[in-house]
Amino acid sequence: MTTNNKTEIDDTPRKDMIGQEIKQGDIVIMASGHTLVVCKITRLTPKMVRVININSTKHRDKGVLRYANELFKVDDELSTFFILKT
Repeated sequence: MTTNNKTEIDDTPRKDMIGQEIKQGDIVIMASGHTLVVCKITRLTPKMVRVININSTKHRDKGVLRYANELFKVDDELSTFFILKT
């Protein structure tokens, strides 16, 4: 762990539910209730990952915290297709 301007940056690798390494800015799928939601990783905390719904219309939405093993990383081609589709 390194410190930068009084903010701790955790650089340990996180892995999703099938073992793919995830990082800030990746597109992931998570369960929310009985539906699947496409989200973007906005921040990595020491134990959890902060994600925000791509389709969120709230400009001030901070997103939600999830454990990394609750997420499923989507490759760049599929995420680009989804973003263009919506």
